[in-house]
Amino acid sequence: MNKQLVFFASCAAVREDPAANATWFQTFPPYGRYPVGGTIPKADKDAEYFFDAEAAKNIIANFRAAAKKADWPGILVDREHYSLDPEKPSDALAWAKDIRQEEDGSIWTKWEFTPKGKELWETKTLVNRSPAFYSDKLDDKTYRPRELKSIGMTNTPHFEELSTLAAARAAEVKTQERKEGKA
Repeated sequence: MNKQLVFFASCAAVREDPAANATWFQTFPPYGRYPVGGTIPKADKDAEYFFDAEAAKNIIANFRAAAKKADWPGILVDREHYSLDPEKPSDALAWAKDIRQEEDGSIWTKWEFTPKGKELWETKTLVNRSPAFYSDKLDDKTYRPRELKSIGMTNTPHFEELSTLAAARAAEVKTQERKEGKA
């Protein structure tokens, strides 16, 4: 199998867990097939990510294996995947410290924010998540996610329908700011 590093924005859901003083962020979508859509150079135009039980099992196992290391800070959450570009700053906005899976197959991570990341989240400056992950090429049109490398906080999701959601949420924030006299 040919291992590739790829990323796509797929998730906007968030769940508060007040009892544990934690916020869980959807990091991978439910089981299914998702268009690669230009995220893998030279991939067939009809190529898909195949996110199934095996993909989820590998992602969770790799996360938990890394978490056992004494000096492990967590999985980096950065801005717009800047950590993948040596020309850009790679400051942490948060660290993903725990992982779980929901019944629909989706994978969620619990974050520990840095002060800057908390500000960007609370002011709704960045509203979506985009996992950067290693993926196995199963054939010319199918890639299976294997290992989470980092998570980008972003407003430019890969999937068009999430772009619409982000735009709607930004408009909602602007309207609220006007009402509060902040804009």
